[in-house]
Amino acid sequence: MRRGIWATLDLDPTTDRSAIRKAYAARLKAMDVDADPDGFATLREARDAALAGVETVAEAEPAFEPAPASPEPVEADPDPEIAAFYDTIGDHFRALDALLLPGHKGPLTPMEQVAVGNHGRALLADSSLERVDFADGAERWFAEILAASIPRSDPLLETAAAAFGWIERRNDYTLSAEALAIVERIGAKRFARMLDDPKHRLHHAWLELHRRDGQPELFWNPKGPRREVLSLIRSRFPMLESSLQPRRVADADDPSSRAIGIPVWVILLALVTGLRIFFSGTDDRQPPPPPPLHVPGPAAEAPTTAPTPDVVVRSDIDRYVSGLTHAPDVLIRDITEWELMVMRYYAPFDPAQCVDSGVFRHDPKLSMIWDQKRRELVGRLISSAQDESLRPPSSRFVIRGEMVAAVRQSSGMNRADFNRSFDKEAPIVDQCKVMIALRETALARPKQGNKLLRQLQLSMFGE
Repeated sequence: MRRGIWATLDLDPTTDRSAIRKAYAARLKAMDVDADPDGFATLREARDAALAGVETVAEAEPAFEPAPASPEPVEADPDPEIAAFYDTIGDHFRALDALLLPGHKGPLTPMEQVAVGNHGRALLADSSLERVDFADGAERWFAEILAASIPRSDPLLETAAAAFGWIERRNDYTLSAEALAIVERIGAKRFARMLDDPKHRLHHAWLELHRRDGQPELFWNPKGPRREVLSLIRSRFPMLESSLQPRRVADADDPSSRAIGIPVWVILLALVTGLRIFFSGTDDRQPPPPPPLHVPGPAAEAPTTAPTPDVVVRSDIDRYVSGLTHAPDVLIRDITEWELMVMRYYAPFDPAQCVDSGVFRHDPKLSMIWDQKRRELVGRLISSAQDESLRPPSSRFVIRGEMVAAVRQSSGMNRADFNRSFDKEAPIVDQCKVMIALRETALARPKQGNKLLRQLQLSMFGE
């Protein structure tokens, strides 16, 4: 029977630090910290006592007797990599734990956001993370504490996911449930940032779904885009629906509500204005004549100059084709790795943008650092171009059988869906998946893949 700190943690007596941490995270998720601050304090004390191996409730646990002391005491820890991690992180661990897990009310303040980022990056920059055994324990701890403290841990989610490769491994069945929850949260936050951009076609629908009662309604507010946003949220990021205004969601879901989205007062105003114009009759008054237009005479005209000779300038496409033809393999691989980075970024929430991504296309939604890298790669490519006349490349290229098998295995698709993806007949999600798998496979097999990557780039300018 569990008693004392073990009953608080809902865990059998153990010296496994990993099991103690997991039990603590599970109990914390099920607890309303704001409503039960005393219970939260008791849970923290139980966790600390269990981790320290202190039997503060020995009288209440007669069935759990400590081992007899040996002549030469030996300190044992069944999870040494986590113990080493706790010994190393010190003040940063305690500060981050205090910022994220206690029952704070409201979002992080600006100063707390900076503090969370600083302490988290300091922990992730520890050189011990290069050791596999140490990194495994650190990864489990980060996944547990960050998942348990969402949304306060939002400033650190992207950094931790990049450090441990959680986004790239999101389809790996060995990835923990906590890490998967963090990946889903990152995808939802990215999707929200994308819709916050005023240039996005669904931006106004996104604003309308967040509009509170009393705020002015948009002049043009069709229901179609709002339903599209709701469909994307419900199919990919269901956690975002809780941030929407229930009245706006119900209005978008209601088939009987108006679909055009023009406020009623606008329709009435237009109707009254039209009637007034119709019944106003004719007006004999003529508008005043326009002011005279002064045209300069021949003396005021600018003197003619000699015609400028024609200058033949090679188009950007010719430069790109020549550069791709003569660029070294390392540059082609660098371009492919940049495209993979962008494709993986868009894949969870905007597969259409994933398919359309390319180093030759400026994307205003990407960060300045990513676009600067893109410009650098295009500049290196242009410097490889030669002054020559090349025939347009072909838009089709050949993938050898063993490479096809490797790409199919990486994407997890059958032959029919795989072929439809190349013909752009499959769903856009499958097309994105195949394009990523093709680049990943070619990069992993440079002997065959370098030529394929060059053909893949040239095919974008083919006929």
